[in-house]
Amino acid sequence: MTKRYHCSNSYQAELEAQTTAVPFILSRMNIAIANVVQKEGLQLSASQQAKLKEMTALSTIRYGY
Repeated sequence: MTKRYHCSNSYQAELEAQTTAVPFILSRMNIAIANVVQKEGLQLSASQQAKLKEMTALSTIRYGY
C-alpha cells in the first residue's frame, strides 16, 4: 500500500496571502519535504530529484528582505 502525503495547498495559500515572509514559508516547505523523503526512505527518480532541486532552489532567491 502506497502512502500519499497531501500539502493541501497550504504553502501556496500562505504565499498568496502575503502575510508571512516568503523565505520562511519556503524553508518550512523544504523541511517538510525532506522529512517525508527521509522518514519514508524514498528513492527519487532522476526527474523527481531535478524537480525537487528546482523547488528547493527557490529558497535561495532573495526577495528584497
